[in-house]
Amino acid sequence: MNSTLGIVLAGNSGPELGELTRPRPIGALPVASRYRLVDFVLSNLVNSGVDRVGIPTQTHYRSLIDHLGSGAPWDLNRRRHGLVILPPLGSGSAGEMQGDLDVLNGILDYISASGRRYVLLTGSEILFNTTFDKMMEQHKATGADITVMYNTMPDCRELSHHVGLRCDAAGRVTDLEIDPVRPFSSQISMNIYLMEREFLEYHINRCLSRGRHDFAKDVLLQEKDRLKIFGYEYTGYAGRVYNIASYYQCNMDMLDPAVSAALFEQDEPILTKVKDQVPSIYGEEAQVRNSIVADGCIIHGTVENSIIFRGVQIDEGAVVRNAIVMQNSLIQSGVRLESAILDKSVVIRKSKVLVGQTNYPLVVGKNSIV
Repeated sequence: MNSTLGIVLAGNSGPELGELTRPRPIGALPVASRYRLVDFVLSNLVNSGVDRVGIPTQTHYRSLIDHLGSGAPWDLNRRRHGLVILPPLGSGSAGEMQGDLDVLNGILDYISASGRRYVLLTGSEILFNTTFDKMMEQHKATGADITVMYNTMPDCRELSHHVGLRCDAAGRVTDLEIDPVRPFSSQISMNIYLMEREFLEYHINRCLSRGRHDFAKDVLLQEKDRLKIFGYEYTGYAGRVYNIASYYQCNMDMLDPAVSAALFEQDEPILTKVKDQVPSIYGEEAQVRNSIVADGCIIHGTVENSIIFRGVQIDEGAVVRNAIVMQNSLIQSGVRLESAILDKSVVIRKSKVLVGQTNYPLVVGKNSIV
């Protein structure tokens, strides 16, 4: 797929993620003790042989730039091509952008200058592991204008933003719906679209010249009867992050060996920025059960069914259950933490009790002291 340009939309998200995306774009959201959401789609692109990837940014992008750097962990730090992080350009500031077509218009020069025949346009909010080679084969065989990667979700009513597809026996999309209250289909787009570069350029210009700003609404939905749009089904694990509850559940899924194997124990690895730290230290009174603990932690208390990021300290007598604790947080003695998400560098002082619910976890913002 060296004739393909990857464009990853890793920018802003809606209000559903609250405190978690206040200091960062959704692509930079930490997951699974050591990764960021953008790592998954970026690794999938590289594992597919895509060697030129552009990531446009909008606001609060410092953490994303810090994580991606030159692209070295993904072998994208190249003299030619490789990874390019694209600051807000073109059609106004990030606050004036009304949709993803505005973002793409801001990097239109980059897209055109790539010279690649195809563009793989993706979001960054899904945890999955695949390559796109077979999707490309199908795209060429069907002569599609757009191929949409989707997966089947029997219950998709809670999704805050999604595109439902209805496909015929040949896989051609015959109908679409966007954010329906009562979905007609369980086939849901993964926000991954394959098309020719010139086709994308044409539709960016066509839509914006008519005051249209959204790729799904103004290209897919409006042109579904005229264009050849085909669906490509992905059948592996796909963890969608669209609100706080889904973010919590995707992390908890990592405790399932089958899910962990589907994501990480494949021939195609999920790559991330490497941070060398000492092994975690466990005190004599430490008890850790069914949890993922990253490097550099100091554990003296009890940890059960939890995801613990790098550099976390849990003091003696503290109990952490069903929780996500991000990097460099401190949980002092006597604390009880359950069904909660702690962002980076949070301090929970002695004997505090913070309890949420699995379907509505408690969230403590970055750098907070409780």
